[in-house]
Amino acid sequence: MKVTFFDRRRGNTKRLLAILLSSALLLALMTAVAAGDSTGPYTASISSGKCKNGKVSVAVFVGSETAKSYNAFWLTLAYDTNALEFTEAVGSEPLEDKRELQVSAKNGVITVAGCGDSISTDRCAVLLHFKVNTNCVTKVQLLEARVSDRSQSQFDAKPAKLDEEKSVATVTNGCYLVELPANMGLYGE
Repeated sequence: MKVTFFDRRRGNTKRLLAILLSSALLLALMTAVAAGDSTGPYTASISSGKCKNGKVSVAVFVGSETAKSYNAFWLTLAYDTNALEFTEAVGSEPLEDKRELQVSAKNGVITVAGCGDSISTDRCAVLLHFKVNTNCVTKVQLLEARVSDRSQSQFDAKPAKLDEEKSVATVTNGCYLVELPANMGLYGE
């Protein structure tokens, strides 16, 4: 069988394309490994105040050990619609043409987006207000947080680490929570 120059060239082209493709994939993998953790330098947490007159507020904080401020955030939270009714979200600073805040609540999920001038990591990002519908113990949970220190694009923002101990806020209405020491039985045993 006679091999022509054209056939050899086609085989070399395939090999060259395979080498280029594998090099590109290797470069992408090395970049991902060099980048390390895919989260940014920010940590998100929430806390709730006391329930008064059937209303409660939940504050969302974005902190950092290295950064002092950020420009934009996107948050996703979940809550029990049988126990709580979301009423409004308020920014940490006056919004007067400096910041924008967009909020939507549907089927027990709240999404909040804020951007504009810098927000200090010492202040809360947003304060969420709820009406408590019944005497209950319920929770508001922070599901996701994305933060950007310079961009207003959600796709450029890196995920914030969720503080495991402070990603769920407990809301109580009409009852008290009591924590007993681990070694104490129910009847003082």
